[in-house]
Amino acid sequence: MLFISLNALAINKCKGPNGTTVFQDAPCSGAGETLTVRPATGPAKEGAEEGRIKAKAMLDEVNRRLEIRKAIEERQPLIGMTISELQQAMGSPDRANLANYEGTQHNQLIYERHNRTIYVYTDQGFVKAIQNTEAIGRPRLPRAPCLSALEIRNMETSANSITLSEAERVERLRQIGEAKKCRN
Repeated sequence: MLFISLNALAINKCKGPNGTTVFQDAPCSGAGETLTVRPATGPAKEGAEEGRIKAKAMLDEVNRRLEIRKAIEERQPLIGMTISELQQAMGSPDRANLANYEGTQHNQLIYERHNRTIYVYTDQGFVKAIQNTEAIGRPRLPRAPCLSALEIRNMETSANSITLSEAERVERLRQIGEAKKCRN
């Protein structure tokens, strides 16, 4: 039988799914150990219940950080991630719909992955919702990024070169038209 003073809390360190470490206040169902957590100095100043609430909040935060780390390693978005963590997991979005209303930034970030489209909704710098759609039928080919406005202007300048033949000029103008169509 384990006796814990009122100034200490018991936290269980358990093996979770896929061999991950999970901290919880309930006993482990499989392999694990019980850790006794005591205040750093002197007796606890708050009551035992307040200490348990704080310990549970810390435990929840540790578990949340572990879940985010796992999602980054698996290259998947997760609700609660910051924009920086999302970029670590997914990279830059293929497209983005950005909105700022009532002084709050709300974004829809769109990622094309193999035959899936993943919509990630952010609010105030945190992932709030995720929508994952799968293409039906044949897989979608990755879309090439559009040229920037500067690159298109440079193409237009080179199309006016006096050293180009008429056939080369016509081909450059066709490429410029395609580049402009891509940006619209």
